[in-house]
Amino acid sequence: MSFSRLALLPLIPLILDFASCSRRAHVEHEAVVRTRVEAFDEELHGEPLKYDFANGQRAFRFYCAGCHGANGDAVHSAGMNSRTLGLSANEDLRRFWKIANFGEDGTKMRDHFDDIPFRDMVDLTGYAQTLKK
Repeated sequence: MSFSRLALLPLIPLILDFASCSRRAHVEHEAVVRTRVEAFDEELHGEPLKYDFANGQRAFRFYCAGCHGANGDAVHSAGMNSRTLGLSANEDLRRFWKIANFGEDGTKMRDHFDDIPFRDMVDLTGYAQTLKK
């Protein structure tokens, strides 16, 4: 069977449209990332994080305990950071926030900003600071 490059010509508008949508989706994703990080910075505004302990504990159990253990001290992969979540949250809260939301390259920690609502993430982050260091 012979293949003609001319057969691809009708597909060019679809390919260009897909590329445009992909670029647009990337720009929108970057805007969401910036907005969520900025909202967290506003949440802190130089003061200790205000959070709901019970909701943070619930969110942690639902979203995190499967991989990180009930106490936040389980690490299930050599590629993951070996520090406990409590230690990570207390060492650098903003870095903890970014990893919890957007994942960490080179590890199995994936992004969760589409899965976990903003308020739950704030409460979960506050709760993580109470875990074993």
